[in-house]
Amino acid sequence: MEHVRAELENSNGNVNSIWKVLNRCLPRKDQPLSTTEDHFSQANKFNQFDTSVGLSAASRAKAVAEEHNFYTFNQESSCCPINNSPQDVQCSLFEFQSVSEEEVGKIIRSLPSNKAPGLDKLTLSAITNPVNTSFSSNTFARAWKLAEVIPLVKSGDADEPSNTRPISLLPIMSKVCERAAHSQFANFLDQNENIAKLQNGNRKLHSTETALLYFTDEILKNMDDKKVSVIVLLDMSKAFDSICHDLMLSKLCRIGVSNAACNWFRSYLSQRNQVVNIANCISDPLPLSVGVPQGSIVGPVLFTLYVNDLLSVPKHCQAMGYVDDTKIFLGLPPSQISDAVIALNKDLSDIATWCCMNSLLINPDKTNLLVIGVPQLMRTLPSIPLVKLLGKEIEPVTVTKDLGVMIDSFLSYN
Repeated sequence: MEHVRAELENSNGNVNSIWKVLNRCLPRKDQPLSTTEDHFSQANKFNQFDTSVGLSAASRAKAVAEEHNFYTFNQESSCCPINNSPQDVQCSLFEFQSVSEEEVGKIIRSLPSNKAPGLDKLTLSAITNPVNTSFSSNTFARAWKLAEVIPLVKSGDADEPSNTRPISLLPIMSKVCERAAHSQFANFLDQNENIAKLQNGNRKLHSTETALLYFTDEILKNMDDKKVSVIVLLDMSKAFDSICHDLMLSKLCRIGVSNAACNWFRSYLSQRNQVVNIANCISDPLPLSVGVPQGSIVGPVLFTLYVNDLLSVPKHCQAMGYVDDTKIFLGLPPSQISDAVIALNKDLSDIATWCCMNSLLINPDKTNLLVIGVPQLMRTLPSIPLVKLLGKEIEPVTVTKDLGVMIDSFLSYN
């Protein structure tokens, strides 16, 4: 009990940490055990599934592009040239800087106590030197790029990989180096205003709350102006897992990342492997050739930059995003609903083209159409013409979930 009490005190009020401690103390239902051989085979099956998800989504995006005659990114001819010219870059080049032992000490102290076992036995110089070597040599250590994946059951048959959520665990030294890299790179993006103003993910002073507040304010303005708001909430399948590394590097170069730093990001993204751990049986390692590393610190900000230009694609509607959650919307009088749908369809066509060009699979089946207005206006609303995405009709709904909040046609929040 003393050990449990100490862990609870070290949680510093973090709800997730508290529940992890309590869950280890609670009795669990008995489950039939498989043999070690079964666990090993199952781990390999899960690993094969997890590592193929991103490639499958990217391949399907390419197939959609061919079906609809969209242009796609050519990895061989258009990969990052590692050659920034002053005419292309309007800001100072981004370079990684050496970090001090004091900075590394702050990083380590910022890690949750259960994330950094054993680091207190190392001197700060023993941790700082590999981080600075990574930055000066423009390489990310191979040993830091092996992920251990723990599958957690969501629902249904636990033996089916599609019914689980893979939790990716990365080496602690990877976390320390990434935290140092993230701090410098995120500051560069903020100072140069590289991220779209209406992208609320992975940015200082931005969150789901700021995204919802801005969106709600825009809808309320339309209501005050006796307009209805037509919204399309887009869905992308396995977006984090399917991004093209060469295109990511090309985008980094375009915003002013130096040749050296671009090579560091190339090393960071490439030659990654993962294993799956089921009941302490470790699968064979398999490579990850697309996507950003799950469970990483640098990965999310890279993804935000990757999808950044998506928000500038619509020319008729307003677009805003939170990481991979993107929506487009516009407000107009009910009598102009047909004009709204024409505008929506044009923008959706351009968005679908952009997604295919960027190796992302947009999913019409999970994309939602919602019309919001005051009850009096909604009663006078004519029937809505067809809204289409990749040739599929998007049926209007009366309620949908946006960033964890249920939103209905009257913005009632009931």
